[in-house]
Amino acid sequence: MIILDNNVKLIENQKGISLVEVIVSILLISILLISIFGLILQSAKTTKSSEDIVNGTYKAQTEMEKLYKFALEDDNENKLPIDLSTLNFERYLYKECKLIDKNNPEIIKGNCSSNTPVDTHEAYIFEKEDSVYLLLTIIKLDSDSKLTRATIDVYDNKGKQQILKAHVENTIEWDKVE
Repeated sequence: MIILDNNVKLIENQKGISLVEVIVSILLISILLISIFGLILQSAKTTKSSEDIVNGTYKAQTEMEKLYKFALEDDNENKLPIDLSTLNFERYLYKECKLIDKNNPEIIKGNCSSNTPVDTHEAYIFEKEDSVYLLLTIIKLDSDSKLTRATIDVYDNKGKQQILKAHVENTIEWDKVE
């Protein structure tokens, strides 16, 4: 201790924290909290996205089970009609018929006509507005077969930018062919 005056004493060894130390510790704590909040926010976004996909898959699977049950019902008059555009199933609306390549279903060869070329399948497309947008595609594998390939795509209803949430595909054997 240094004595300057009779009544004033200057302490050389001060114990405590300075303003600089306080600011640095607040800065470090802030950086740490911002990082943790970023992780929590990203986790919430991932959880929401996963929830949307699970709900979409559940919706697609439920619709596929309804279609499977519909195909097997004995009292149903609307089995596998020659013209699938007349199919009456669960409020689905007929949209269009496309000819797709047998080897690569992504290739669309045109619209359906009275005579289907040998290298194509007829793909009948139906749509349904629900809490989500559902797209049902039924592909006749052969003109005289009871087998069809059915796909249900579930899209999120977000205006013009529709995001695919789920895709379910199955082969269905219909009870009878008209």
